[in-house]
Amino acid sequence: TLLQRYHQLEVEMAQVAEEWLECQKRIDDYVDEQMALKTKQRMLKEDWELFKQRRFIEEQLNNKKAVTGENNFTDTMRHMLSSRLSMPDCPNCNYRRRCTCDD
Repeated sequence: TLLQRYHQLEVEMAQVAEEWLECQKRIDDYVDEQMALKTKQRMLKEDWELFKQRRFIEEQLNNKKAVTGENNFTDTMRHMLSSRLSMPDCPNCNYRRRCTCDD
């Protein structure tokens, strides 16, 4: 009977090991998903801050009276801000600028 109980324990431990591997896989998937969400949230926050800066600068420039020589500055600022927003997305994950693929 002791041998039978030992054999039964081995069988149960093998089943637990299989279940644990499945749990580990689920935990890893969850952690990966959370990291992707945090990265996306950070990127959205950065884009929002950039948008707010751009809007503030454009409002400041539009409120000033056009002075000769200031037009060149205005065009340069608009070009700089628009070129930053049009940076290409990462081909792997479609995030703008920095992404987890860079790490």
